[in-house]
Amino acid sequence: MLAADSYVVAPITVSTGVIGLVHGSRPSGDPVNVVVRDMLGAYARGFGTLFERAMLADRLSEQKNVIVQRLQQEAREAELLEHADVSFLDETSAEQVSALPGTPHDDLNPAALESLTTREREVFTLLVRGASNAEIANELVISIFTVKTHVKKILRKLGAMNRSEAIYRYLAMTGQR
Repeated sequence: MLAADSYVVAPITVSTGVIGLVHGSRPSGDPVNVVVRDMLGAYARGFGTLFERAMLADRLSEQKNVIVQRLQQEAREAELLEHADVSFLDETSAEQVSALPGTPHDDLNPAALESLTTREREVFTLLVRGASNAEIANELVISIFTVKTHVKKILRKLGAMNRSEAIYRYLAMTGQR
């Protein structure tokens, strides 16, 4: 303390905790009273609120920039796809592709179905019934992003390229096609 008879400290807080302290003192002979203490506390609270708002504004600005950059990248990729050459495989090429290792075949291994988690089975059941991602999300009370994640995992485990192939192979295995 700097030659002061009276001294007060107020914490500067944000949602995550204390980020600093505001110190106050009065010259000799002038005691810190309740009003001074309360004013210093109000200043510290206001400073904490403004500091947190500034930090959140910076974070929001950074996230906005990332989103804009990603959207611009997606637009560039869409431009490339718009002008991409399309070629179709002839029967000989299609046979060669289907003979490659890791290429899915028409049969679905029952063990692949058993490898699905309980939630993945719930999602797959609704998927086989023809439900959209939004309908599955509503039915299971999960987000659409969670549904998309489950669908990706299901397709990977079943060795299917898309939903239609997974459904077709399931129906073929169960004799429902």
